[in-house]
Amino acid sequence: MWDERKCLLGEGPVSFGEKNSNVAWVDITGRKVLHKNLTTGVSGEFSTTEDIGFVIPRAHGGFILGTLNGPSAQSSDGQITSMVERAHWPIPTRWNDAKVSPDGDLWLGSMSYEMVPGASALFRLDRNGKKIDTMLTGTTISNGMGWSPDSSTYYFIDTPTRSVDAFDYAHREISNRRSIWKSTHESDGFPDGACVDSGGALWVAFWNGGCVRRIDPHYGVIEIIELPVKNVTSCAFAGENLSTLIITTAESKESPHELDGMTFAVETEIEGLKTQLFPS
Repeated sequence: MWDERKCLLGEGPVSFGEKNSNVAWVDITGRKVLHKNLTTGVSGEFSTTEDIGFVIPRAHGGFILGTLNGPSAQSSDGQITSMVERAHWPIPTRWNDAKVSPDGDLWLGSMSYEMVPGASALFRLDRNGKKIDTMLTGTTISNGMGWSPDSSTYYFIDTPTRSVDAFDYAHREISNRRSIWKSTHESDGFPDGACVDSGGALWVAFWNGGCVRRIDPHYGVIEIIELPVKNVTSCAFAGENLSTLIITTAESKESPHELDGMTFAVETEIEGLKTQLFPS
């Protein structure tokens, strides 16, 4: 365990800054952005007035915040500015997970509060923060995004499907969707957030599965990191060598544990990929 602050629904860790040592993550329903420096141990947090699905560092300081009526741009001095108007949702829906693409666009997913099957979508906010497009419809809980090291493949998880999917990625577009790994047993849990390492393997957190699984480029599980809590939500690489895996967790009503909602750090022998920063 690396950070003892309990989140109701910890999610979406990112790393940035000198030696990739600044780490930030969200407590979605706790309405907070938390941060801590991997080297100094200095930590802090700030509250939001709405549920917040993600926090994305900006190249020139500050963050893009996935607040309920966002996305919003927060400057380095804390000033918040609304960006493009979000797509209209006919039922109560929030943002859930986001990553910056190799082209600098922000890909951001959504989910309905009642988890209505197929009622959500995946969107793309252009690198200038001016235009938002719908990239994929019929999703339920968008999660687990990432790109292969050569940027030719986009990974995506719609959690209730229990499937890790891949798309061809070129010219800011996705095509040729296919399932590359699927859980075969209920005890596996549900694939949630994910990140990619420099060798092209996926590290996938498992909700109700109590672990992070490493899925190699040939789509077999080659490593499992077991955690003491059931609801493991996401992960990201941090540190000078990008070898420290930061893992977020959430409360569990079914299998409560004293470490629920805390954030973990695991040293690996793998070099991860940097968190892509939003360019504007």
